[in-house]
Amino acid sequence: AEALLRWQRNGQWIPPSEFIPVAEETGLIYDLGDWVVNEACRLLAGFRELPGCEALVMAVNVSTRQFTRMGFSDAVLAALERHRVPAAQLELEVTESLFIDELGTTQECMARLHEAGLRFAIDDFGTGYSSLRYLQTLAVDSLKIDQSFVRGVIDNHGDASIVRATLSMAQALKLTVLAEGVESEDIREFLVLLGCQRFQGYLFGRPVPAQAFREQLLSGEVAPPP
Repeated sequence: AEALLRWQRNGQWIPPSEFIPVAEETGLIYDLGDWVVNEACRLLAGFRELPGCEALVMAVNVSTRQFTRMGFSDAVLAALERHRVPAAQLELEVTESLFIDELGTTQECMARLHEAGLRFAIDDFGTGYSSLRYLQTLAVDSLKIDQSFVRGVIDNHGDASIVRATLSMAQALKLTVLAEGVESEDIREFLVLLGCQRFQGYLFGRPVPAQAFREQLLSGEVAPPP
């Protein structure tokens, strides 16, 4: 499962692409980010009590500014301890832009959290920083192929080549791969032929509030991967 932050104002939904940059500019991203991590751990603790959901993993997006703040790793570990959630069941998603600046700080923070058991995924892979050296030197567990490549994977030879190359590279580095934006069975089947085994997108379900997700878990409508 992935925790997504949404803001409703005056009956309208404001996308993260609009309010996250403002939060970063004003410094509110720190308090907001801490709240998101804590809330994700709180919800995950509740989901883990449901039958068959003991091993459910929750993914949380983390902004570059939030990640490089002093004390970030302490806040994450404190949230896990507060809600008694195993570190291995929290996955932090970061973008490639994190590795452009403050690489030393990033590497140290990732190493500490990874040693504690947390997982790390590179979100929107292929759209940011072009150097691949960080995949060897940093504590990365998985890659999420950006939906801009996934949606055109059947008809666009270039997109298919990028996806195929990413899968091959990840296999060599022993990284798992997830394809984002899968919206049709045809795309899923094509990705399977390329060697992809993990998927995310509207084909499998749309974002829902936490209570609705809990009900889906109870009914068996959705189930954690084995």
